[in-house]
Amino acid sequence: MTDKVHQIKIYDRTAGCACRPGEQRGMMVLHAVLYGIRKEYGDRVSISYFTLDRNKDEFEKNSEIKSLIDEKGLEILPVTIVNGKVCKTGENPTLAELRELLES
Repeated sequence: MTDKVHQIKIYDRTAGCACRPGEQRGMMVLHAVLYGIRKEYGDRVSISYFTLDRNKDEFEKNSEIKSLIDEKGLEILPVTIVNGKVCKTGENPTLAELRELLES
Protein backbone atom coordinates (compact mmCIF):
# COMPACT_ATOMS: atom_id res chain seq x y z
CA MET A 1 0.00 0.00 0.00
CA THR A 2 1.16 3.53 -0.72
CA ASP A 3 0.86 6.78 1.22
CA LYS A 4 -1.53 8.13 -1.42
CA VAL A 5 -4.91 9.27 -0.08
CA HIS A 6 -7.56 7.41 -2.07
CA GLN A 7 -10.92 9.01 -2.81
CA ILE A 8 -14.11 6.95 -2.78
CA LYS A 9 -17.35 8.68 -3.70
CA ILE A 10 -20.69 6.92 -3.83
CA TYR A 11 -23.73 8.60 -5.37
CA ASP A 12 -27.08 6.99 -4.52
CA ARG A 13 -30.81 7.71 -4.65
CA THR A 14 -31.53 7.69 -0.93
CA ALA A 15 -29.86 6.68 2.30
CA GLY A 16 -32.41 3.89 2.68
CA CYS A 17 -35.57 3.68 4.69
CA ALA A 18 -36.25 1.60 7.78
CA CYS A 19 -39.74 1.03 6.37
CA ARG A 20 -38.19 -0.91 3.44
CA PRO A 21 -36.20 -3.86 4.85
CA GLY A 22 -34.36 -4.55 1.56
CA GLU A 23 -33.00 -1.01 1.44
CA GLN A 24 -32.08 -1.11 5.11
CA ARG A 25 -30.16 -4.38 4.63
CA GLY A 26 -28.33 -2.93 1.61
CA MET A 27 -27.27 0.08 3.65
CA MET A 28 -26.05 -2.16 6.47
CA VAL A 29 -23.93 -4.16 4.02
CA LEU A 30 -22.52 -0.97 2.46
CA HIS A 31 -21.77 0.42 5.93
CA ALA A 32 -19.86 -2.78 6.79
CA VAL A 33 -17.90 -2.60 3.51
CA LEU A 34 -16.95 1.05 4.06
CA TYR A 35 -16.09 0.34 7.69
CA GLY A 36 -13.76 -2.44 6.54
CA ILE A 37 -12.04 -0.14 4.05
CA ARG A 38 -11.72 2.63 6.65
CA LYS A 39 -10.25 0.13 9.13
CA GLU A 40 -7.68 -1.13 6.59
CA TYR A 41 -6.73 2.22 5.06
CA GLY A 42 -7.33 4.66 7.91
CA ASP A 43 -6.26 8.18 6.93
CA ARG A 44 -5.19 6.95 3.49
CA VAL A 45 -8.79 6.90 2.29
CA SER A 46 -11.46 9.60 2.03
CA ILE A 47 -15.03 8.31 1.71
CA SER A 48 -17.98 10.44 0.64
CA TYR A 49 -21.56 9.21 0.32
CA PHE A 50 -24.07 11.43 -1.47
CA THR A 51 -27.82 10.92 -1.89
CA LEU A 52 -30.21 12.72 -4.20
CA ASP A 53 -32.60 13.45 -1.36
CA ARG A 54 -29.91 15.06 0.84
CA ASN A 55 -27.09 16.16 -1.48
CA LYS A 56 -28.68 17.14 -4.80
CA ASP A 57 -26.08 19.89 -5.26
CA GLU A 58 -23.28 17.28 -5.30
CA PHE A 59 -25.01 15.50 -8.19
CA GLU A 60 -25.35 18.75 -10.10
CA LYS A 61 -21.70 19.74 -9.49
CA ASN A 62 -20.38 16.45 -10.88
CA SER A 63 -20.74 16.58 -14.67
CA GLU A 64 -19.96 12.87 -15.08
CA ILE A 65 -22.71 11.83 -12.65
CA LYS A 66 -25.11 14.30 -14.25
CA SER A 67 -24.35 12.87 -17.72
CA LEU A 68 -24.77 9.27 -16.55
CA ILE A 69 -28.17 10.04 -15.04
CA ASP A 70 -29.23 11.99 -18.14
CA GLU A 71 -28.22 9.06 -20.40
CA LYS A 72 -29.25 6.05 -18.29
CA GLY A 73 -31.76 7.41 -15.78
CA LEU A 74 -31.80 6.91 -12.03
CA GLU A 75 -31.42 3.14 -12.51
CA ILE A 76 -27.68 3.82 -12.92
CA LEU A 77 -27.50 4.58 -9.19
CA PRO A 78 -25.63 3.84 -7.06
CA VAL A 79 -22.46 4.99 -8.82
CA THR A 80 -19.07 4.39 -7.22
CA ILE A 81 -16.14 6.60 -8.17
CA VAL A 82 -12.66 5.64 -6.98
CA ASN A 83 -9.82 8.10 -7.47
CA GLY A 84 -11.83 10.05 -10.04
CA LYS A 85 -12.89 7.06 -12.16
CA VAL A 86 -16.39 5.55 -12.37
CA CYS A 87 -15.81 1.97 -11.26
CA LYS A 88 -19.25 0.51 -10.62
CA THR A 89 -22.84 1.40 -11.41
CA GLY A 90 -26.22 -0.06 -10.50
CA GLU A 91 -25.14 -1.63 -7.22
CA ASN A 92 -22.83 -0.95 -4.33
CA PRO A 93 -19.27 -2.26 -4.37
CA THR A 94 -18.16 -5.24 -2.34
CA LEU A 95 -15.21 -5.14 0.04
CA ALA A 96 -13.16 -7.26 -2.38
CA GLU A 97 -13.98 -4.92 -5.29
CA LEU A 98 -12.96 -1.82 -3.35
CA ARG A 99 -9.73 -3.44 -2.18
CA GLU A 100 -8.86 -4.35 -5.77
CA LEU A 101 -9.68 -0.85 -7.03
CA LEU A 102 -7.60 0.81 -4.34
CA GLU A 103 -4.62 -1.43 -5.04
CA SER A 104 -4.67 -0.99 -8.82
